[in-house]
Amino acid sequence: VRRVLRGARSAIASYIVPASERFLVNSWLYVCADRTYSSVKLDETVRRHIRRAEQQLTFSWLDAGALLTHGFGAFQETRRRNGLSDGTETDFRVRFENFFENPAQHAVGAWHNGSLVAFMACTVVGDWAEIGGFSVDDNVRTRANNGLVHRVLTHFLVERGFRVVSYGLSS
Repeated sequence: VRRVLRGARSAIASYIVPASERFLVNSWLYVCADRTYSSVKLDETVRRHIRRAEQQLTFSWLDAGALLTHGFGAFQETRRRNGLSDGTETDFRVRFENFFENPAQHAVGAWHNGSLVAFMACTVVGDWAEIGGFSVDDNVRTRANNGLVHRVLTHFLVERGFRVVSYGLSS
């Protein structure tokens, strides 16, 4: 571990261990492996949020130009909302300027009145995908995040038959 941290010049390392008496649960790993995923299986409130998103938003896969031109606001506001200081234009460019050069990287966006109000970065490897979302504060009422998660789960699990989609760890 010491060699890896020095070589990568990382200040911290993160890893997952099974919960036990020694290691208490301090986060949740969000995964969905239901290849028959459907909104009808969800609570009525979530279904209502998905319907609202589908009525008010347009969803599309993003290319590098669209993400770099329209995605900074969602990135910046999400980082700030999470108490992080890396929501700068420079950090956005570092993270996404070469994002699509890796064929495993994809992004899907939610548009409202011509503005990108939310997007999901997706890493796709084999039959699994890991997703992470970014959204602007002022568009919460459109339920863009609910709509994006629904679209992504439907695409990967149902349409493409993936084994699992992960939304990562909670804090």
